[in-house]
Amino acid sequence: MIKLDYFKDQAELFYSLGEMARKQNNFEEAISFYEKALSFHPDHFFSLFCLATLSAVLKRHDRAMDALHRVLSLQPDFEPALYNLGMLAFHCKKREKAIEIFKMLEKTHPENPQHRYCLSVVYLEMGRNEEAFSLLQENLKMHPEHWNSRFSIGILHLLWGNYSEGFKEFECRLKEERDTLPFPRWGGEAIEGKVLLVRSDGGIGDTVQFMRYVPLLSFYRCEVIVELYQDLHPHFSHLGVRFATDKSSVDCDFQVGINSLPFLFKTTLSTIPPPVQIDRVKLAPVSHRIGIVWKGSPVYPSDANRSISLKKWLPILQLKQIELISLQKEVTPEEEQLLDAYRVKRPVLNNWSDTLTYLGTCERVITVDTAMAHFAGSLGIPTSILIAFGPDWRWLLKRKDSPWYPSVSLYRQKKLDSWDEVIEEVVSSIS
Repeated sequence: MIKLDYFKDQAELFYSLGEMARKQNNFEEAISFYEKALSFHPDHFFSLFCLATLSAVLKRHDRAMDALHRVLSLQPDFEPALYNLGMLAFHCKKREKAIEIFKMLEKTHPENPQHRYCLSVVYLEMGRNEEAFSLLQENLKMHPEHWNSRFSIGILHLLWGNYSEGFKEFECRLKEERDTLPFPRWGGEAIEGKVLLVRSDGGIGDTVQFMRYVPLLSFYRCEVIVELYQDLHPHFSHLGVRFATDKSSVDCDFQVGINSLPFLFKTTLSTIPPPVQIDRVKLAPVSHRIGIVWKGSPVYPSDANRSISLKKWLPILQLKQIELISLQKEVTPEEEQLLDAYRVKRPVLNNWSDTLTYLGTCERVITVDTAMAHFAGSLGIPTSILIAFGPDWRWLLKRKDSPWYPSVSLYRQKKLDSWDEVIEEVVSSIS
């Protein structure tokens, strides 16, 4: 009996150490403590659950899946483990399994709006938009303050081209926004003589796309400061505004996220302003030179759906009588070998200014849905964007063109997770 108590005490000790490490964001150390706890007590419930959670965060999906199944073998109806298993299945593209789990949770825990919301997210990725919309509406009837559901309804309206309704609901993201700036949000009121900070409240692609609204702010006769990466300041100097790299150092009267400007200017499909000019980029396209970008930032939540393995690009890499140039900043050693094997130029890209310099030498660009699409589109370079089956809202549905960028052509997945047909279509357009 003493020996059994000793093992349990040791498991509790290492579990506690794991929790301390986790709260300090030392995830690797925390995992090692949880594993130590499990070496003393293989069925230590919370060590297993926390091991699964952190393994999923670190994208060790197999380890997380194994630990979650062990948790559920001990307590089959443990809601947090079931929820995490559903999310893990979704991220591993086991969507039918995720649907099964979230439907079960929806029935057993109808009071929790998150399960119905997560089910709608799976449907959205699968292009089952009407089903997602119905679930979200149902969620809001039962839980009117569930802002994620309202935000997703806004995304669907935008995807369908209902911009008036869509951008209105898109503002629901502000309910969840943790903005520490002490300045009031601007809502379109008169601010003559005041200082307005336009925050970058999305990715760099969002900022480039919505920079077109900055010149319209001159109507309000206010001083405008735009939050922007330092190396991009010279490229937008013609806008006649000030730039700031760190918004926390700015003194202003009002602030607004750049993603709110389409709503505040009452944008519809027919009133989208043209892209703004990008300065200091010499457009001198080299004959038959095509720039390529095959992946986005891995920290983007849906990156697995938009990024494409470079090996899938072989039909493009093998094309004759064209010159390919990589506009991809982060390249793995394996990708470098493949690029070199097909004589793809690999310039050194230290910052966005470097990237824009080489972008200006391209006759055409082929890219996944990332910031490069917005830079190339703003410069008016013929650009082929490869679009996932469940597209981002800004590319709408079924269209081959974009109302945001006249020089852009859209190549869409016909089947979920299948890029082969898309690549073939792009190759045919070049040949």
